[in-house]
Amino acid sequence: MGFELLKRQLKAWGKILVLVLMALGMTGMGEHRWLMDQRRAASHGLSMETRLKTVIQEIHGIQETLETIRIRNKTLEILGNRFHFYGVVQRISQPFDHLTWLGHLRIQGNKTAPNRSQVELEGFSMTHASLGNFINRLSAVPGVREIVLAHANQNHGTESGPLAFKLSCTVSAESEPSK
Repeated sequence: MGFELLKRQLKAWGKILVLVLMALGMTGMGEHRWLMDQRRAASHGLSMETRLKTVIQEIHGIQETLETIRIRNKTLEILGNRFHFYGVVQRISQPFDHLTWLGHLRIQGNKTAPNRSQVELEGFSMTHASLGNFINRLSAVPGVREIVLAHANQNHGTESGPLAFKLSCTVSAESEPSK
């Protein structure tokens, strides 16, 4: 009987021990789950912070791009429908050669005819013949009209040396320059 009692007590204590271990295990598992949830939340918060920083940087980049576009649009509004000055310079530069060169160029847009620009040229030419050839080549450039020679004088009143000249013309965008 003594042995039976010992056996029952060992079984009871074993069951109690198993229950205590299970309770401790469950508590430990709960604490582990709680710790893991806290770690996930902390790392999720860090990744959210990183994502937010990335999104904010992208927003700043988009804002800079929009500001650049706004500045370009304002510039285009200022220019309006005027004839592009590059085209004027391109057309005027075609007839120049080594005997005639430009000293001053003035381009003025036309408000009533936005596809036309008034151009004043001041420059030098080696001889009257080279100036005449330049004016002939200029008159052959598509879109260049109404060429008026204001003056052509020997430079500094001397008999030798280049001629100083001034002329004006109208340049229009109606016919493109040859390429």
